[in-house]
Amino acid sequence: MVQFKQQGHWLDNHNVLTGVACGGVLLLVACYFYLGFDGNITGFFRIGSEFPHSPFLDLDRAFIFNGEIGHDGQQFLTVAFDPFLQHPGTLDALDIPSYRYRRILYPLLGYVLAGGNREIIPYVLVALNILAAIGLVRIAALFFRRDRRDRSWMPLMMLCIPGVWFCLLLSTAGLLAACLAIAAHYYYKRKPVLATTLIVLSCLTRETSMLYWGALVFASAVDSHRPQLKSLLVGGILPIAWIGYIASRPDLQRNAALAVNDNFDVPLLGIVQKLQLGLANTFEPKMIYEWLSFGLLFAVFVCLCWLWIFHRDRIKDLRGFAISSLLTVGLFSVCSRTVLGYYLDYNRVFIMAYCLLLLGLVVVPCSSYLARIVPLLFAMSGMSCLIYFALAS
Repeated sequence: MVQFKQQGHWLDNHNVLTGVACGGVLLLVACYFYLGFDGNITGFFRIGSEFPHSPFLDLDRAFIFNGEIGHDGQQFLTVAFDPFLQHPGTLDALDIPSYRYRRILYPLLGYVLAGGNREIIPYVLVALNILAAIGLVRIAALFFRRDRRDRSWMPLMMLCIPGVWFCLLLSTAGLLAACLAIAAHYYYKRKPVLATTLIVLSCLTRETSMLYWGALVFASAVDSHRPQLKSLLVGGILPIAWIGYIASRPDLQRNAALAVNDNFDVPLLGIVQKLQLGLANTFEPKMIYEWLSFGLLFAVFVCLCWLWIFHRDRIKDLRGFAISSLLTVGLFSVCSRTVLGYYLDYNRVFIMAYCLLLLGLVVVPCSSYLARIVPLLFAMSGMSCLIYFALAS
């Protein structure tokens, strides 16, 4: 592959990759917007007919999926229409208010950037995820920029991650949270204040990003990097305070226990139950894609463990990555069958697992088995995305 070395040139490698990613993402979104949703932007929010709707949603103009309860995008749109809870009907339209409001940044950005105009808010939310998808490729290009080996194409593999497309097409917050968290890992120790700002914003987008905040805090302490550690500790006050505030609001506590009981279980129990269910339905055609998706995710976690166990002598410069990877593996181990039951759910939850694995290859020699297996794994993931697009259309 041709390498563009001249700094500042418009054909500089990471600029080319960003442009390719931008074109690919915009093309797919345009196809869904015009062909899948008949030019109706609310189609990206998977609004069902069976669950209460936001009082600010124009049902006559919205793209409604009849017979469905809706998806997480419907919940984010409800919060974006009324982030300050000015209408009592907003809470009625949320399944678990405390759970939804902990993830405030994505819908709040939609409201603020749209100037409170509810006609524009859906467009802004979709645009944010488009930028996040392109941002993942851009950040990956920055990681691989110093790699002297001919692997400059690898950042584009970020677009092979199924969860990236599922978040984009369902308008959920996982993609933005992952982009912010990966950017925080890149700027860790390079620009302490910026790294802290990014990880704090990620925590306000998705509360599970507190794991990655903790990973960076621990890495800073081990590396004795006091400016970064001090910045992270001060910055962590904001998401912790926000979680505490949400917990203190009695009006937000309806079904609050479900967010924990339904999503987490005894370590490995959810995985075992998932495998048992698969063995009982192995020959059903509808399960083939489900098992392809879960098998790929499971392989990602196996490779992630392989990366940081057998290449641990190379992690000094990526200590935050290593700790974040271990915490992500731990999160996977305690997920319930509810989370692991459906490919649209677990692929969105574990975008970070794919990101950490791909970017971890920066420290892996090209001659290693892992450096050969991971691109193949991502290629298979990309194929699974194409299969999804074909079936969904």
